[in-house]
Amino acid sequence: LEQLGLNPWFRDPPVLVADLAPDGAAIRAGIETGDRIIAVGEQSTPTFGSFYEALQAQAEANRGAVRLTVEHAGGERQVELTAKFQTVGDRSAWMIGIVMERYTTMARFGVLESAKRGLQETVRITSGSLTMLYHMVAGRASLENLSGPITIAQVANASASSGFSEFLNFLGLISLSLAIVNLLPIPILDGGHLLYYFIEWVKGSPLSERGQAVGLYIGLALIVGMMGLAFFNDFARLAS
Repeated sequence: LEQLGLNPWFRDPPVLVADLAPDGAAIRAGIETGDRIIAVGEQSTPTFGSFYEALQAQAEANRGAVRLTVEHAGGERQVELTAKFQTVGDRSAWMIGIVMERYTTMARFGVLESAKRGLQETVRITSGSLTMLYHMVAGRASLENLSGPITIAQVANASASSGFSEFLNFLGLISLSLAIVNLLPIPILDGGHLLYYFIEWVKGSPLSERGQAVGLYIGLALIVGMMGLAFFNDFARLAS
């Protein structure tokens, strides 16, 4: 993400086990839901980031064999297990079959502070979206990042399942994204009309009707191409 000009921020949570794979190494070693993994070998792992790095290093060095220190009901115990090297999507790593507890925080602000933070978030999302578009056009980001209505519907369903506030946040994000696209300097969009006005201001006279018509055809081709690519990416995700 940093290479795309995006700098994500997230809190690195502790390793609290929320679920276990039925055929994973963790459940066979006696790890239970609610357990907290506090060390891998002799290395303390207070966060998931440190746990992941320590697990990969020890499993790689010992052909999958790892020793974990687990905290349960106020006590500590050590378990030994064998991690399995697996590939999920385009990522390969040593895995032990645990699902982490999700951590979310809710902050509440007054009217003025909410308006200020809302404006800051709008600027941040707009900047990130334009940066992503630039990198996609320049070939530095994959066109697979372009999503269509099928993916949008899936994300909408997931956000609605997370709560009404999450769904409203998603609707705001979609509205902002549509506004950004609509203001792109592509004929047939509002941004294209602004482009024509700018050309008229520079040259002192309107663009010829033929020039405007050619621009509209080019804009229509770009929009249809983008929509076709978005649908293709959606179906490709469903197929995979």
